[in-house]
Amino acid sequence: MAVRLPPNPTDENQFIDIANGHGYPVIIKGAWEGKETCRTIANALDAWCKAEEAHSNALKKISNTYALPELTETGSTLNTSWQALKLGMLHHSRTVETFAKSLREHEKKYVDFRHKQSKVKRSLEAETKAANKSLSDSTSTKNSLEKKYKSACKTAETTIKKRNSAKSDPKAKPESVHKLGAKVAKHMKEVEKCDLNYQAQVDTLNLEEISHRKKMDSVLMDLQIVEETRIANTKEILTEITTDAMKVFETTMNGWGGVTEGVSAIAVKTDIKRFVMRQCSEAKAKGQALPRIPRTPYLPYVSQTLDDEGRSSTRNVDEEQERAEQRDSLSAMSRETKTDSAESNDVSRSFSNMSIATRRTTPMMPPPANARTPPPHPRTSSGSITATAAPTTLPPPQTNSSLQPEVPPLPEAETKTEIPKPPTKKASSLDLHISKGGPPGMHDDDPPGMSASSSGPPGMQAEPAKASKPARPSNKAPSETNEIW
Repeated sequence: MAVRLPPNPTDENQFIDIANGHGYPVIIKGAWEGKETCRTIANALDAWCKAEEAHSNALKKISNTYALPELTETGSTLNTSWQALKLGMLHHSRTVETFAKSLREHEKKYVDFRHKQSKVKRSLEAETKAANKSLSDSTSTKNSLEKKYKSACKTAETTIKKRNSAKSDPKAKPESVHKLGAKVAKHMKEVEKCDLNYQAQVDTLNLEEISHRKKMDSVLMDLQIVEETRIANTKEILTEITTDAMKVFETTMNGWGGVTEGVSAIAVKTDIKRFVMRQCSEAKAKGQALPRIPRTPYLPYVSQTLDDEGRSSTRNVDEEQERAEQRDSLSAMSRETKTDSAESNDVSRSFSNMSIATRRTTPMMPPPANARTPPPHPRTSSGSITATAAPTTLPPPQTNSSLQPEVPPLPEAETKTEIPKPPTKKASSLDLHISKGGPPGMHDDDPPGMSASSSGPPGMQAEPAKASKPARPSNKAPSETNEIW
């Protein structure tokens, strides 16, 4: 709550001006409240020092712990920046520790100063007490002599009244009047004596009051010096503390400026690339990697009884194994040649521009849906034109487009890597003629008996293809290559 102070006259700026020099009770109360002010500030400095010490210890603990995982952050820019950040915490903790020591020194110094001021105040209180006691004793003596003087005056006044009454009474005896006269003379001497003593004590008291005034003025001035020293010393200590705090903040700002630059150097793509390169290198060092898509092998139930009964749903395990090995081989080649997403896009575009013959001759690669098949050849082996029979619908090859890897073209400038060939199979007549660039009957070196009536693309046969019997399941157990790596 704000207190509105009255205007301060220019000639009233000292403690002796309070209550015309009689403001000692208020002044000494304010002086002891000044001690409470010192105690409050000292306690605050002690709490501040403890807080800074705890802060320093916490920063040390943080900088010595909280390590990032090694798998993902080894050699990363994020880990480098994090280590720099923890190092900044460590330096900041040392700076804070130094500042805490400075606070502790200022707090002890301020407590000692408060104790010294308390001693000075107690000595001034003792001096004031002695001065007040001397004045009080003199005042008491004056009061006693004054009381005695007034009593003597009253007694003498009463005696005089009795004597005068006796003189005016005709019945009074002369002896009585004489005795009353003697008493009056005695009391008058007592009055004069008491009066002199009283006057002397009053003079003494006046001198004592002057001395007391001088003593009290000196005490009030000393108390003012004590309060001025307290305020000045408090200002000096707080100035030193704030200066040290500013140095801490400046040091912290300078240190954290470099840490901020280090944190801003974190590169997302660089960290991801380093992680991928390291993991790929470690995987290559360990040996052959797992397939991109794990393959679950087909394990048929071997039973001659079911086969004799005409079971036709069982797959040929040998053919499935051969196709799976071809897919795994092509997937491995695709992973080795693909380097980034841009090259993958180039591979997709180059693959779309491949010729039909190239795609048709690629192992396990079916022709695209928009590929045009060659027209039927009108000639036969004898040179006559024959009518084409109704085309026989062949089942499409069972391939999984999601399993077909993208085979990127090899750069001309680089050394071409030999692509491992799939297991050799007996070439069919269709594969032979496709590799030659045309249907059967268009080449002189066709094998004997190979003509449009016996072989060719779908729709070129003279006779419909006979339905073949389903392949009997093999009794062989699946090889180790069918197991998931």
